Order: sequence, then C-alpha cells, then structure tokens
Amino acid sequence: MTIRAFLGAAAIVLYGTLASLAVAGNWPHHELIASFLQSAAFLFILAFAATRSHALPWNPPQLQAAGRWTATAILLFLALASVLSWNVVRGVTNPDESSYRFQARILAAGRLAAEPPTGAPVRPLDVPAPLKYNQHILWKNGWFSKYPIGWPMLLAIPERFGWPGIVNPMLASGILVCAAVIARSAFGPTSGLLAVLIAVLSPYFLAQYVTRMSHAAAGLLVAGSCLLLLKGLRSGGLVHFAAMYLPIVIAFHVRPLTALIAGTALTLGALYYLRFKRTLALKVLLMACLAACAAGGSVLLYNRAFTGSALVSPYALQRGVIVPLEISAALPRMANNLMSVWRVSGLKTVLFAFPGVFLLAAAGFWAHRNDSQTAWVLMSLFAAIVLGHLVQFESSGSVIPERYWFEGYFGVCILAGEGLLVALRTLRPSRRTLAAGACALSLIQMEMTAAASRILVARSSPSAAVRTIAETFSDCQCVVFLRDSPPLFYGAHLNRNGPDWKSAGAFYAVDPEPEQRSSWTRTLSRNRWIVVSYDPITQAGVVVAN
Repeated sequence: MTIRAFLGAAAIVLYGTLASLAVAGNWPHHELIASFLQSAAFLFILAFAATRSHALPWNPPQLQAAGRWTATAILLFLALASVLSWNVVRGVTNPDESSYRFQARILAAGRLAAEPPTGAPVRPLDVPAPLKYNQHILWKNGWFSKYPIGWPMLLAIPERFGWPGIVNPMLASGILVCAAVIARSAFGPTSGLLAVLIAVLSPYFLAQYVTRMSHAAAGLLVAGSCLLLLKGLRSGGLVHFAAMYLPIVIAFHVRPLTALIAGTALTLGALYYLRFKRTLALKVLLMACLAACAAGGSVLLYNRAFTGSALVSPYALQRGVIVPLEISAALPRMANNLMSVWRVSGLKTVLFAFPGVFLLAAAGFWAHRNDSQTAWVLMSLFAAIVLGHLVQFESSGSVIPERYWFEGYFGVCILAGEGLLVALRTLRPSRRTLAAGACALSLIQMEMTAAASRILVARSSPSAAVRTIAETFSDCQCVVFLRDSPPLFYGAHLNRNGPDWKSAGAFYAVDPEPEQRSSWTRTLSRNRWIVVSYDPITQAGVVVAN
C-alpha cells in the first residue's frame, strides 16, 4: 500500500472516530462538527485522487459470487438487527410506539377498541390527565390508537407472544431484498451487493428497524410496489402493473400520506413511460382509479368503525376537528417547514446516512440518465417523498435522521451503488487501495452505527426501566401511576394497559396531582396506588410513593 493510500484510509478512520465521538457524546452542535469532518475527509480523498496517475490501468474486481455475498449480507444483517432490536424494544424512543403497541394488544384480543375506563369523557378533547396517553383516543365509544390499523395488525401476534423485536428487522430485510433485485436487474449483480452494503452500513437504516415505528413496513410496501412497476415497464405485461397497486392500497393503512405520495409518483412514472402505448397506459390509469377507490373506500369504512363517521378520521377526532391539523398545504407554512424543521432534519439525515450517499446517488443517476428508466423512477420517488412531506408541518420527533423520508432511501442506496462504481472507474485505484478504502469506510460506519445505537438505547432505557419496575406490580389490584422524570421519561409515553384492563391486576395511569391519587384509585376500582418513575442517578425505575 502506498503512503498516500495509507493516509487516505487514516483520514477516513479519523473522521469516523471523531464524528462518532461527537455524536455519542452529544457535543454541542455535533451535527455540524461531524458534517464538517466528513467534508474534510472527502476533500482529502479528492485531493488524493487528483494526484493519481490516470495512466495506470484499473481492473474492476470480479464479483462472480455477488449474489451469494448479497444473500449472506442480508442474512447477517437480519441476525444482528434482531439482537439490537431486542435491546431497544422494551422501551420507547417515540410516543407513537406505545400507541401502536396498545392497538396491537387490542387487535390480538380480537377487538377493534378497548372498553373505556371509568372517567372517559364524551369528547376525546376532554380526556382527564391520568388517562391521557400520547397519540391515543379515549372517549365514551372506546379506547384505541389514533393511527391506522395496518401496522398494529402486523404487530398483533408478535406482541401477544412477546417477540415484537423481530418484526421490523424482518421487514427491513425485505427492503434489502427488493433493493438488491432492482439494482441487479437494472445495473448488474455488483450494484445489487453495493446497494445492500450501503443500506446496512447506514445508521439511517438502523434507526427504523430497531424501534416499533411503522416506517419499515411502509418502506417494504413502497419498495415492493416500485419493483413491480419496473418489472412491468420491462415486460410490458399488465399483471405487474395490476400487482403494483396492492402494496400501495395496503400502505394507506400503514402510513396514508406516504402511500398517497408514492402511489402518485409511481403512477405518473408508469403513464409517462407508457405514453406511446396508449392502450396499456389507459388500462394502468383505470387500475390506478380502481386502487384509489379501494384505498379511499377502505379508509372511509375504517373511519366509520372507529369514529362513527366515514368523513372523520381518528387523527381529526382526537383534536375535535374535521380536517387533520397535522397536514397543511398553505405556502407560508410549507416555507417555514423548509427553513426550520427540514433544515435540521436534512443535516441529521446527511450525517447518519452512508458517507456521501446523496452525492454518489447523484453521480449514479447522472451516469444513467439517458439509458435507464430505473434511475429516473428511483430518483423521482425519493424526491416526491421528501417534497410531499412538506405539508406535514409538525415535527416528526425523529431520534436521529428524518424518519418521514425513509421509504425512499432504498432508491438512494441503489443509485449510490452505481455512483460508487462510477467513482471507482474514474479514480482507478489499485486493489490494495480499494481494500484499504473499503475497510476504512466499513470501520467508520460501524463506529457511527455504535454511536447511533447508543443514542437509541439511551432514549429507550428510561421507559424500559420504568416498565420493568411497574410490571412487578401487575397482580397487585392497584393503580400504578407513572410519574414524569423530565426530560428522560414521561408517563404519557408508556401505556402498558390492554383490552383486559378490567380483569387485570394493575391499571397503569399517568400520575396526577398527589391529592387526586386516592380518588382516581377508587374511580378505577382498585384497592391502593403506587407511584413509579425514573431515577436518572441510579438509571433505574423506582417506587417514589405508595
């Protein structure tokens, strides 16, 4: 290995070490610090590339067994992801997870909603503090999650048998399979392997498969729909276009806005490439209309079942309105969203994605802009998902990167794999230099993944610790009040009740004012009360009053 190659690898490792320390240690402005270090490392690499003798021949590595390596990488990812997910699953990193899991427990019992406890109001807006869990709906007609039913249905059986930690790793592995198939079909087996490696070495990917959020499920549905579209464009067969809409319709019951954006983008792509095949284009348009009717009709039925009105969604019911407040297409709000929320989200996403992944994806797209429908479809899909979510003006509460954009990230990884091959053909490194660079990049991404894992575990640990101590009283015929310990733990983020709360020993409630504990204990038909919380000094759940 030459001195310059060694220095290049050392620069990459130095970047990774300092960036991961900044992230794991939560240094002030660590996103800016780590992004600056990343830029400095890339400038060093570019300077090294500019001094290379381009007269040297470059023979690309022969990856005859790329398919087997890809399958091995996906299986290894599934095993390691399941272990990491298991360490995070007992707590919550986002209050949405508690809402999803509450609904999953209800569905596992064969019901749509739990019976409302005594004290439930006539309107969801009037929920008393001890019963007010984040993203839940509680009123006279029932107790349930405000979110669509699709993701809780996938969680229901695993939640009942105590192994929900395997679901998202399996769904994420499905996304990797779709990405590998798309990349292999469009660009070759080496691109398929690189797309998978770039994805699994991205902490961005990590953040979605270790939690109980719905993005991995929506991501697999979008990736599967994209794969079917590309198969249809290659074969010209109607069956692939028809099948393309099934995942989209299902996605409307997982993440409705994402499904709407992805379905629109893929339909427009199909109609554009079929513009000279008018008969087939009209059939695809007809199927799109039928899918829209199926999605819309099923959503109306869902609304009626949960809210009593087909035109009022649970999102709107929770806030006492007709149109959900989370969505606004007003230009001033969208502009403010772009300049405030998305600016920070974009910086975090660049930091926690694979180094230079968006530049590499741009290079891959540019190299195939004239000869690949796949490149245009993947680029357009990601751009549509990012821009379409400008109407979602409320903060996503993402722990590290922006979770609203995740469903299009598989396409970025595919294009980045091709972009990496373009860069290698341009730089023409020796095999030793290539090996050193690959090892260095893998090392820094492992460091960044470890740093991101530490953040996720730290976010979920307080609620996991409170859950552990609270569940020791599950048979006590008492009310277990969950007391806030800001900013690490909030009782409203951890609903451990189920549809059988009446016959269960303990009822879990958010801690009210001390003088209200006894009255709420009588209201909920229990004999005594206990207050549990999180102690940041001992980093454990504790009983603070009884």
